[in-house]
Amino acid sequence: MVAALLAVTATACEATIVGRINERRADAGQPELPTTLYLDGRARQHSEEMCAAGAVAPTPDPTSAYSRETATNVVEVVDAAPLDPAIADAAARNRAATDAIWSRWQDTPGMTDARWRALGVGEVECGDGNLYMTALLREEPTMPASGRYSSAIYSTGQIRTIGGLRYGTAVDHQGVTVDLLLDLYLPPADGPAVRPLAILAHGGGFSGGSRADMAGAARSYAQRGFVAASISYRLRPSATLPELVAAATDGIDDGMESVRWLRANAATYGIDTERIAIVGSSAGGVIALGAATSDDPTPGGPLAGVSPAIAAGISTGVSLTTGLDTIEMTPSDAPFLMFHYEQDTVALREHWVQAYQTCDAAHAGGVVCDFVRLPGSGHTVSLSAGGPWWSAEIGPFLWHHLDL
Repeated sequence: MVAALLAVTATACEATIVGRINERRADAGQPELPTTLYLDGRARQHSEEMCAAGAVAPTPDPTSAYSRETATNVVEVVDAAPLDPAIADAAARNRAATDAIWSRWQDTPGMTDARWRALGVGEVECGDGNLYMTALLREEPTMPASGRYSSAIYSTGQIRTIGGLRYGTAVDHQGVTVDLLLDLYLPPADGPAVRPLAILAHGGGFSGGSRADMAGAARSYAQRGFVAASISYRLRPSATLPELVAAATDGIDDGMESVRWLRANAATYGIDTERIAIVGSSAGGVIALGAATSDDPTPGGPLAGVSPAIAAGISTGVSLTTGLDTIEMTPSDAPFLMFHYEQDTVALREHWVQAYQTCDAAHAGGVVCDFVRLPGSGHTVSLSAGGPWWSAEIGPFLWHHLDL
């Protein structure tokens, strides 16, 4: 997504190409394109592949090939130029080859199109005496400015709330069997027979918080035509760090159980079982990411025959990096969107580079992961529909991955 911008260490000549593309766009009245860590890395990888093959070779289907961040279209531009051995200075030699490539690229049709939202450039100086270069231009999903699933079409007074529905039972850390409850927020039944479902999971470090904390966010989704649910899950008050792993496992298990129960009762509440997302803040974000990528910790129970799979997960203030050794990500996992400050002030004091390892693992496993790096320090952002991140990030992400 557009805000998934990462500070990338680029070579001088990669930076030169980025600057020249953006200069051309500025001359055409178009905004600068940010680079992303993923696109730069994949562009370098393709340049390395051309070097190994000894030939300039475009990718047959770049949109599919570079699809580990959400994209509706990707255009790839490739070329090579000789590294002139008569130029003694290595940097000058590279610059000359870069200039030669740019002279052929600068009039590339569509480079200044408004549809592009992100950019990646990667080069390799090859042993065959050539500089190979790849540039990637990415188009990202948008959503309508208004209408069902994008803007509020109902007032808060039109939303029906059903509180305290029991979606399951579970044994807590003290060995006590407890009820697992959720509150449901239903839009009027004047639209489609079935509606996408947004499950909201509150924060609180797995030791506190309440499903009431996400009532406003859940209602904001229902106002846009979603069925929304705010869930409670097992907590461990005053949990120490070792206990948090077990608490997180319980939370992910409960989040999956809520999906099973809501899917099993889809006909009652008008839920589209193919369009389910979990949206979680802080500890709730762990539940969202875990439900997207993890196996069910306790697959048995009365709803064992009902799938806990979701179609998308959204988190803020967390990652799965500390538990990656226990998670195997595969292409069947759900795409997810992560919001993370450069320096998290709560969740293990995690730096964005550590958090991004979760996306790295997802990309390696064939899973879509979009990462929004937030400047400065902080912990969470609003995940409400209609909030600051709705129009640019959350809404288009859900519009695309829930096929709205």
